[in-house]
Amino acid sequence: GRVKYMKTVAIKMYGAIEACGDNSAASFSQRLAEAQKTADVIELHLHSPGGDVFEGSVIYNAIKDSKKPVHVYIDGMAASMASVIMLAARKIYMAENAFIMIHAPHTFSCGNAVDLENAAHLLRSMEDNFIEAYCARTGKAKEAVAEWLKGDNWFNAKEAWEEKLIDGIVGASDIKINGTEDDLKKTNATALLQRFEAIAKIN
Repeated sequence: GRVKYMKTVAIKMYGAIEACGDNSAASFSQRLAEAQKTADVIELHLHSPGGDVFEGSVIYNAIKDSKKPVHVYIDGMAASMASVIMLAARKIYMAENAFIMIHAPHTFSCGNAVDLENAAHLLRSMEDNFIEAYCARTGKAKEAVAEWLKGDNWFNAKEAWEEKLIDGIVGASDIKINGTEDDLKKTNATALLQRFEAIAKIN
């Protein structure tokens, strides 16, 4: 019999997740829907410092609800909200020179005491959702995963594999992150992205 080849369609999420632009929930959902029309499998190439938690949550749900399986490839970095988005995929693969960074959700909030209490309450419930998602992926206990949300926690490909965050390691990607791994682990994700955003744009 003839071998039927699976048709894969690749889409990219490079850069911050924002309410407008290519990485907004609306734009991403549209690209995902388009890919689903022809793909057997969708490859999502990820290189992001994270960004808007609400936009990211909509993107997470879109991937989760995709009629076609989505496999994530971390080309450079999946940090903050991007490390949650990746969990919605069926499979997660990581370039051997890429990084994952996990921390608690952040927001900018202003207003009176009640407004701030509401914002804190919302962040705590998001934190619980994130912990559940990391637990479901890794099979780890909540207490262990909760530790990952204290401060910025960086994982190279080998560490991510050992922690069962990913399904496999692929060859090195073209994206170069300047500095040693120790430097990276002291740098916040947005500053880090700026270091190699120029390369991401060229690609």
